Amino acid sequence: MANIDTFKAEIPWDSLPRTFQDALTLVHRLGIQYLWIDSLCILQNNEADWLHEGSKMAEIYKNSFLTIAATRATDSTAGLFAMSPGHLSRSYYYDSQEFRVRKLLPHDLGNRDGLSPLLNRGWVLQERLLSPCIVHFSAHELWWECFEATDCECKGPGKSAFTNLKKADLSYDEWATSSVHCNPHRNEHLDLPDNYSLPVSSSSFAGSTLRAPKRWRQLVEEYSSKILSYDKDILPAIQGLAKEMHNIMRCEYLAGLWRDDIIVELLWVKRGDPDRANLSVPSWSWASAGGPIRYIHDVSSGEWDSRASLQDYRIDRLGEDGFGQVSRGELEIEGRCVTASFSQKVLAVSQMDHSSELWL
Repeated sequence: MANIDTFKAEIPWDSLPRTFQDALTLVHRLGIQYLWIDSLCILQNNEADWLHEGSKMAEIYKNSFLTIAATRATDSTAGLFAMSPGHLSRSYYYDSQEFRVRKLLPHDLGNRDGLSPLLNRGWVLQERLLSPCIVHFSAHELWWECFEATDCECKGPGKSAFTNLKKADLSYDEWATSSVHCNPHRNEHLDLPDNYSLPVSSSSFAGSTLRAPKRWRQLVEEYSSKILSYDKDILPAIQGLAKEMHNIMRCEYLAGLWRDDIIVELLWVKRGDPDRANLSVPSWSWASAGGPIRYIHDVSSGEWDSRASLQDYRIDRLGEDGFGQVSRGELEIEGRCVTASFSQKVLAVSQMDHSSELWL
């Protein structure tokens, strides 16, 4: 806030970190007039401006010409540009002519190889899903993502080690609009199911409401494993995706859960540190886990009879659109009750991995 008047007149080049300088150089060479950088375009330490601009994240990334990703960088000082290691390409000569060949690289674009730290950040998931086109500056090469294709300099195939989300039976025709085409390779790099795409308009989708809740839970599971610098960002960092999902769900969004599917969406368990918690959101929301969560998929598959129902709720929302931060949340659930006692005994649940626990 203190330097806003100065920055309106001029932002000294030397005051910008290297990544910002490289981004400005890139857009200038591309002939692009405007560049959005969150930390420059949103007033820092100003809660009102943060809430206002945060509500527009979906529109900003969805309508961008190009999203620039410093994928190899751990912070804003690393920059975009880097020299490719010399061992990746070699020169050969035949009949006095030089030929250069490039080594095919293994592709693990979910940062399983530790070379793409940007992809571990919570905010980046929605930015990748919403952006029409992204150019990644990685450790060894440039690679490209858009709704039509994923490509890279070495032309090697991408491969993701994450398999949980690939087991879902998803139909692209029930999800995408006529103006957006699915790129299965992009979803593979994102660690999302084949044919997974988000709607980019408020058009009606025939039959899409049948599988949208399941897709939301898949996205939440992936998102919950990402890193956030501030606990309070847990809902804002997925706010744009929630707004897009609302085009299909058409029901109230309750601190990360959807009213019409609330009973199923309450059935989540922690996969991380049992003592870690996010106190900025209601304890019944997955966002309160403070780390990775998992839904009980055999229960949420639809082959069950719920004896509980949501009777009432109260959510005190912050911001302008109801999809971001909340200050308080209460649910009133009606259902059958049974007598039970509490003890620290871990129940074995065969459908869950060993890091999941249920306590009674």
